[in-house]
Amino acid sequence: MVLCVLGIAKYPVFTFFNTKNICAMKMHSISGDIFKISIQANRSAMPGGAYYTSGTRRIGISSSVMVVLLGGLYAGSLSAGILSLKESKEPLGDPFFSIIEFLIMALALLMVMVMVVIHAWALPDQKSYSLLALFFMSLLAGLTCCVHFVILLVSRQITSANMSWPLHFLSSNWPSIAYTTDVLAWDGFFGLSALFAAPLFRGDRLRSSIRFLLAASGILSIIGLIGLPFDDMLLRMIGLLGHAVLFPLAVTLLAVLFYRSPPLTEGNTLLPARSDDI
Repeated sequence: MVLCVLGIAKYPVFTFFNTKNICAMKMHSISGDIFKISIQANRSAMPGGAYYTSGTRRIGISSSVMVVLLGGLYAGSLSAGILSLKESKEPLGDPFFSIIEFLIMALALLMVMVMVVIHAWALPDQKSYSLLALFFMSLLAGLTCCVHFVILLVSRQITSANMSWPLHFLSSNWPSIAYTTDVLAWDGFFGLSALFAAPLFRGDRLRSSIRFLLAASGILSIIGLIGLPFDDMLLRMIGLLGHAVLFPLAVTLLAVLFYRSPPLTEGNTLLPARSDDI
């Protein structure tokens, strides 16, 4: 005891600063633990993930609105094109054919943008689901853009050259390789993307509605795949209900959710702390 007192008396300045540093480290650790507890207690109130910035929020709102608008334009163009046909088995002609092909490619790219924002919006422990949803939506966009770009440009050249055999590969009707690939993209990959995105939305009525619509659209889309092995295109129409009807409704609600979710900033107390802050 005497040696300890003598040691403190001999090095009073060192002991003071060392004690101060230890106390500061403990207080910093306690404050970090309290911050972590407050984050966990307020998880349901968190507007989004750490990467949900103001720019990401604007992209989410604008891309969601564009998906709905282009989806309506696609439905209108398809209906007008069908009504313009003299016979039901007659293929769509221009300008409706070109408009529809461009709209499909634009819709696919916009849907990827929506999934990018969902991935940024998701909480850290939900990033695996959102990343899988983004991955499968990217596969959808890549496949369908390739298919429709080739159909838009190559099929015209084949028709003008009076070549009939390549149409079995590039025709947009069943059975053809292009049609089968496109069904895989929209019914298979889209369905998986929607199913992985659905669990991200829990809480209030708005999020629960988004979750239900995404899950229902994913399930219906995957069911639509059954029409191919059974050679029944009526079953294939079930998939259209998923990605052409229910998904636009989900995206409409997503635009509302993105609008209501304020972006996270350094001044927001719910922003997850950086590793060097704790």
